Amino acid sequence: MTAEGQRFEVQFHTPDSFHAKHQVTHLAYERIRDPTTSRAELRELHAFQREVSSLIEIPDEAVRIPDFMKEGF
Repeated sequence: MTAEGQRFEVQFHTPDSFHAKHQVTHLAYERIRDPTTSRAELRELHAFQREVSSLIEIPDEAVRIPDFMKEGF
């Protein structure tokens, strides 16, 4: 969070997570951002992204990052 209270995200990718983001789930991400995408399709796209993400190994040291896996942002 900046001094002005603006939240931001920093992503640190492994080779597998970078591949998943750019090669596997990017089209799903674009459909999710499209306001014309139906709720049913959104559910499917989110499920697809969760499934892909669940297959990516989390580096051992990631849990040492403050706020790792913190929800609500």
